[in-house]
Amino acid sequence: MTQQAQAPSTIRVIFLDIDGVICCNAYGRLEESKLEILKSIVVKTGARVVLSTDWRRVPQLKAQVISTLKAYGITTIGATPCRPNWLAVRPEEITTWLKGYSSAPNAAEKPRITHWVAIDDRPLLQENGGDALRGHFVRTKLSIGLTDRLAQRVIELLMGYDTEGSPAVTPTGQSA
Repeated sequence: MTQQAQAPSTIRVIFLDIDGVICCNAYGRLEESKLEILKSIVVKTGARVVLSTDWRRVPQLKAQVISTLKAYGITTIGATPCRPNWLAVRPEEITTWLKGYSSAPNAAEKPRITHWVAIDDRPLLQENGGDALRGHFVRTKLSIGLTDRLAQRVIELLMGYDTEGSPAVTPTGQSA
């Protein structure tokens, strides 16, 4: 008798940029040390990745990222929609993906997203729709990328804890 693995009823999601997060070099190489940090986040939180990077716009680069993440045990479940890349609207692309995920015809069959975070080197809070990312955003530095310290913050957000280790509180004052 075989048993099918049961899909989780909830998931956590990372909206992942690549340049300035995983790739901080002039050669366009995904950096192993940063991939290992991302893997540690995924291991600790069970999060899945949605690509929000401009790399998603180029099929070969998108395939390279997905393949590399898979090799590190990181599951990619999609990519945000692409709006014109000269517009500062990445937050809107992220919220559009979230709305589409939860309102899709098969939404009842998919795991519910409990926590999510965007990791990016761009100042997403200042872009169009950035207010929706407050409490869901970790900014990296272009030349440094993902660090252990920033990874800890990502984990806290994905697990629903603030920096003091207390349950995160929503604007209504209730625990998240």
